Amino acid sequence: MRLEQGQEQKGQGVAVATLFTAATVWGLAWYPYRVLEQAGMSGALATAATYTIALLVGLALLWPRLKGLRPTWGLAAMAVVAGGCNLGYVLAVLHGEVMRVLLLFYLSPLWTVLLSRLLLGERLSAGGGAVV
Repeated sequence: MRLEQGQEQKGQGVAVATLFTAATVWGLAWYPYRVLEQAGMSGALATAATYTIALLVGLALLWPRLKGLRPTWGLAAMAVVAGGCNLGYVLAVLHGEVMRVLLLFYLSPLWTVLLSRLLLGERLSAGGGAVV
């Protein structure tokens, strides 16, 4: 099914807005963690509290949809790895220079391409190269 030109442009606008929003959120997320650390709460505890609150709100809002969901080991592993990644990000911006950490974070697509070539032997497609 082909999208009409207006729908396609709307989808592109939503995608661009989403990218800018995500970049803004990740670019500013470090500040509240620094404030909490200055108030005496460790970065690991602040991260755990943040994700616990998000989990409880998500469960409360999405419980009817989650009733039939059957979790898998792969899903659980992905959640643990993603949580570890986010914890690493928070600790890096708390204990490192924010600009260096954010530069490495925003260059993660480049690191992904390089590591996927070295570790998995994957080749970069023309589309993937354009994205990077």
